[in-house]
Amino acid sequence: MRTLISIVTAAVFCTQTVWAQSSLLGISDADVRASSTTSEYVFRSTYRENLVPVQLLGAVSKPGLYFVPPRTDLVKLLALAGGTQNSASEEVMVRKADQSWKKLDVAGVRPKDRSYEVDMKKVLEQSDYTALTMSAQDVVYVPPKEPWISQDLFRTVSVVSLVMSIVLTGVLIDQNQRR
Repeated sequence: MRTLISIVTAAVFCTQTVWAQSSLLGISDADVRASSTTSEYVFRSTYRENLVPVQLLGAVSKPGLYFVPPRTDLVKLLALAGGTQNSASEEVMVRKADQSWKKLDVAGVRPKDRSYEVDMKKVLEQSDYTALTMSAQDVVYVPPKEPWISQDLFRTVSVVSLVMSIVLTGVLIDQNQRR
């Protein structure tokens, strides 16, 4: 009976250790659930200025629907959103509602199907980024960086280490009781 109690105690300890590891790595329930808040932002320099709607999604500080003046560039839009998060990729996806970027020759901008991949580092270092203007109904997505270790692999390693800890603890307790 003492062996069973010891094994259960070890299992609880190991579960708490796995929970602490996931907390230290920044993995939480909030990372899994979708945000329930939707935000709209309006930016204008004059009261009579017409605005165009642009959706900004992904790893930015304030994602949402932005109403900005026509010809607002991509860098300014990202700045209005509070910049990108630390977890953001350098690649930004832009789906244009019109063909205004079709004839642009800007370093770091690559057409892809009906959208554009924008390497923000290259654009900021080598290009005139003011040419990358937003139009009505454009969608900008800032993807998160690919993690070093996937969630599935992390969970698998955690479960395997938990099981191994329980088994090894049971073996050690059994050896100590025989002495």
